[in-house]
Formats: sequence, structure tokens, C-alpha cells
Amino acid sequence: MKPKIGIVGGGAIGLYFAAQLSAYADVTIFVRRAEQQAKLNTEGIKLGTKTFSVKSTLIQEQDSRKQDLLLVTVKSYQLAELTSQLETFPKETPLAFLANGIGHLKWLEELSAETILLGITSHGVVRTGDREIESSGKGETELGIWRGELDKQLKNQFTQFRDFSIRFSEDIFKAIYRKLLINAAINPLTALLNVPNGSLLTNKEFNNFLREVVQEANQVLYVENGLEIVEEICQNTASNWSSMAMDVLYKRQTEIDAIVLPVLELLTHEGLSAEKLTMLYQLIKGKERENAKLDD
Repeated sequence: MKPKIGIVGGGAIGLYFAAQLSAYADVTIFVRRAEQQAKLNTEGIKLGTKTFSVKSTLIQEQDSRKQDLLLVTVKSYQLAELTSQLETFPKETPLAFLANGIGHLKWLEELSAETILLGITSHGVVRTGDREIESSGKGETELGIWRGELDKQLKNQFTQFRDFSIRFSEDIFKAIYRKLLINAAINPLTALLNVPNGSLLTNKEFNNFLREVVQEANQVLYVENGLEIVEEICQNTASNWSSMAMDVLYKRQTEIDAIVLPVLELLTHEGLSAEKLTMLYQLIKGKERENAKLDD
């Protein structure tokens, strides 16, 4: 029997997971807007030239609450407002969070769910409409238990998806800190400079600054071969634009508070230098405020 997987969030990652998992699971995608819900139910998800049929419902409606697993794919700053909706699911339903950064971890403690998983994904996806997405690079997804335990049969099903790699880690924080270092270095820099990831390698001045940011952040993240990992990501995604660069370009709120702020807090707590990251944080927050003024 196919597992029942609910996906909270109709953004790029939510739609991508719904499309890819639809071959292996009974997928329900929970969204906030009736317009998007209607399009997904009648037209499906369009990924490149392929279309995938999924069921969609509004997150505030009370049907489809029985799920074997709920994947939460919204932006980190949207999580707090989801608390009441997530609490309407049975507490036995495992919740898996794919939010960037670590700023949401304290918030998770308030949830009544018996089992909570944390995860990261390296898939590159861009949403171009309510039901349309484009893949800019296939990656992997890694999940790990933060609280409780996951049914062994469900866990085995997840690891056997042929064309969609999902693996489980006994040390998910190692993976989370690795991605946090990557995001803290690449995202704000590319957003402020308005360049794709590869420019952080090909431009000498940009690369020098990137190296200083990585060195500063890794004083508390302790990622082995951190600089090599960050530069490899820049190389492999040279033509891609980071999510924060796109958020700034389109005058949206960024995830700077979930990505850079926690690293700053760790550095401050240890009495370590945080000059470069402080500057990046302040400049991105300034960009957000300027963009908010333009929208008024």
C-alpha cells in the first residue's frame, strides 16, 4: 500500500516534492490560497514538460488530516503562523521540516507532535506559477529524527524510491550545519551583489570576501573542509541564483533571520569575531526595509 504523504506549502520545494513523490505515495498538498488549490486539483503540477496529478486542499480546512507523514516545506519565517494549523493534525502524525537555517528549532519545542524530523534538501527548483516549476539541478534529501521515532516500514519505503533520493542520517545536525555554512556564505553575498553563485569564484574580490565569511562562520559551525564544500557548491551551481538573491530581486522577505542571525548569536556567545557576517546581516535587513517602503 502506498504511504499517505501530506506536503504543507505550495512553493517551489513543496510542489517539487509533491510531483516527485506522486509516483510512490498518495500525496496531498496543503496550500493557503483557493486559487492555487483549484489549479493544482484540475491541472496538476507542471515540472518541465511533464504533468503530475496530485490532490490539494486548503491548510485551514479540516479534511485529509490523516497522513502517514507530513512534510513542511514553507519558508522559515512562515512557520510560526502555521502553529495552529499543524496542531489540528493528530499528534501521532510525524512532522518533517525542510526549513533553511536553525532559527526555527526553539519553536519546534512547542509542538505537540510525538515525532519530529529535521531535513535538508539540495534540489534546485524555481516556481514560475501556481502549478509550474522548473528544476535547475537535481540533488538529495536527508532526514533525521529530532524527537520520537519513525515507523520502520515507512522509513524503508522512503529509502527505496527509485528516482528520488531520500536518505536518513543518524547525525542530521552535521548535515544541517553544513548546509547552514553554505547558505550563510553564498546567499547574502549573491543577494547583495546581484550575481549568480559562480561569480563568487570567478571574481577575485568576491571570492576573497567569500573566504573570509566562511572562515568567520566556521568558527562555530565546525564543518570539516568548509571552504572546499562551499566553493564546490558555487562551482556545481555556477549559473544558479540563490533563493535569497531571488527574494531580494523580487522584493520579498528573506530568510536572513533563520540563516545568518543564529550564526551571529553563536559567535557573540563565544566572544568571537563576527564583523563580516554582521555587515551582511545588516545590509540584507536594510534591503528588506527599502523593499518594504517601495511596496507601501
